Amino acid sequence: MDVIIRRRRPNLNFREMGVPVGSKLVFHDDESVIVEVIDDRKVRRENGEEVFLTPAIQSVLETKTPVHPTRYWLFEERLLSEIYDETYGT
Repeated sequence: MDVIIRRRRPNLNFREMGVPVGSKLVFHDDESVIVEVIDDRKVRRENGEEVFLTPAIQSVLETKTPVHPTRYWLFEERLLSEIYDETYGT
């Protein structure tokens, strides 16, 4: 019997991805929606709330459904999903 082992992809880490603290991430569908990177894993929303990126995008999309947040945010006009894949592989 063959066993398939699935490797879990690493958690997003802004520092490892080259996204410094203080950087602004812009929602790709509305440039007025911006969050600020505050540490390796969290962002600050415009209301001052400090959250991980997934709850931030769930709030923007008005959903509780799990989503991959890197598909929705831009850093320096590049999707975070592209930066993630370059950093950690696909």
